[in-house]
Amino acid sequence: MHSETALLGLIKDLNGENWTVKEAEIKALVKQQMLSETTVSALYKDLENINCYIKRAAAEALGKFQTLPETAILFLIKALEDKDKGWMVNEQAAQVLGRQKMLSEDAILALINALWHIHDKIREAAVDILGQQQTLSDRAVLDLIAALNDKSWDVRFTVAEVLSSYIGGIFTLLPRLKQNQVEALYAQFLFPRSCRKTLPLYIQTHQLHFYTETGPGQPIELSAEQSRVIKEAFKIIQAKAGIISSGEENWL
Repeated sequence: MHSETALLGLIKDLNGENWTVKEAEIKALVKQQMLSETTVSALYKDLENINCYIKRAAAEALGKFQTLPETAILFLIKALEDKDKGWMVNEQAAQVLGRQKMLSEDAILALINALWHIHDKIREAAVDILGQQQTLSDRAVLDLIAALNDKSWDVRFTVAEVLSSYIGGIFTLLPRLKQNQVEALYAQFLFPRSCRKTLPLYIQTHQLHFYTETGPGQPIELSAEQSRVIKEAFKIIQAKAGIISSGEENWL
């Protein structure tokens, strides 16, 4: 087996015409028990290489580290966001970010933006990684709720699993949702789970009342428009499920 020093020398010296050899040498680095800061630096700079195979191999090599320097994280964020690098590179960059013990706000934002990536695998990876975080901002949860309308079943399923940890927060965000988002949240997340656990939710006199596993939440004041949007979404889903509601009160 080559030493790290020898492999690093090859990586630095190889030009674009020898990309297959360079890719192989980068992959050999993954087998090393430890890598120096110099080698790690060379690897994340290879994320800028014009060849997608070299970029993917570099990202894979970096993936063995749970704590990368901020400069490497910035390169990974760029590799995730750059659609021209190819979806495989985007996905590998996302996976490496997901292995980090801590993620910066910039990395979290890049993952939130990746929820709208053109490729299903990237969107699903972004959802999964966001779900691994101890806390999520309202912006992240709102974007996850919007992703319940994703065209991919796998993405929608993963989103629903992640949202299971944020039920209380979801209720408080309801007034900020569009009608199609309320419908998706109700139909694909809240309603199916009401069979397994009690999730009382109703609107009365322009107040949103809800209960969580720990008891009743603080009622949320709604504007007339917010109340209309949520009620209308409730009625549509209830009608589809054969549930009839009457009067001012609208139950989930």
